[in-house]
Amino acid sequence: YQTNSDVLNWLENNAHKKFFLFVHYFDIHRDTFGREHNRTGKEHKEENYDHNVSLSDEAVRQLVNTLKEKNIFDDTLIVLLSDHGETIYEKYNKVGHGWDICPHEFNTPLIMHHPRRIPPQQVIHLSRTIDVMPTILDFAEALKNTFDGKSLTPVLRGEAGEDLPRVVIMENYAGFRNIKAIKKDHWFYILRDNQIEELYHDKEDHQLNHNVLNDHQEVAQRLRATLDTAYTGRKEDQI
Repeated sequence: YQTNSDVLNWLENNAHKKFFLFVHYFDIHRDTFGREHNRTGKEHKEENYDHNVSLSDEAVRQLVNTLKEKNIFDDTLIVLLSDHGETIYEKYNKVGHGWDICPHEFNTPLIMHHPRRIPPQQVIHLSRTIDVMPTILDFAEALKNTFDGKSLTPVLRGEAGEDLPRVVIMENYAGFRNIKAIKKDHWFYILRDNQIEELYHDKEDHQLNHNVLNDHQEVAQRLRATLDTAYTGRKEDQI
C-alpha cells in the first residue's frame, strides 16, 4: 500500500480544502502479488489477477474510510475507472492487452458515486474514457464546450441524454497491429489492416464469437463509412 501511504498523508493535510485527487493503483497491471510471491509465469496469471484485484479493493476501501472519517464522503464525487482490461485466455490463447480488440480489454468498469447527487442505479449507456473529465467538470459547474467527450450527468440524473454519443470508436495499441473498431447500438464492427472486416451482434454474442458480416453487408458498409470518416486526415502512425 505504498500509494495509499502518500495519498492518506496528503488527505490528512488537505481534507479541509476543496480538492481534486487522482490516485493511480497499478497493482493489477504490474502484478504486485505475483512479484511479491515470485510467481510471475503465465500459468499463475489468472489467480494472480484475482489477488491483485483484492489488493486494489482494499486500497480503495482505506481511501473511502478515510473520507468518511474526515466527514467529507457525502460531499465527494468518487470516480473509479480503468484505462483497459486484460485478456486472460478467455477467447485467445494469450495473456495481455493492447494487441487486439475484444470485450475483455474494452468493456471496463466506470463507477461514479456521489450520494447526494447520483441515485443508485446501473447505467447501460455507452461511455468513453474521454467522457470522464467533462462529467467531473460538469459536477463542479465548470464545464466548457471545448472537449471531444460529453458529460454523462444527464443519464446519471435519469434523463434521456439525447446529446450523448451513440457510437464508440476503438483502436488497439499502435505498436502491435493496425486494428480499428466501432460500437453502435448492438453492432460491433472490426477492421483489421484496413482490409479484413468483421461484424458481430454483441447483444446476442457478447464474446464476439460469430462473425455475421455476410448476412449484414449494408450494416457493415455504414459502420465502415463512419470509421473511415473518423480517421480522415490522421496519419497511419497516429492510429
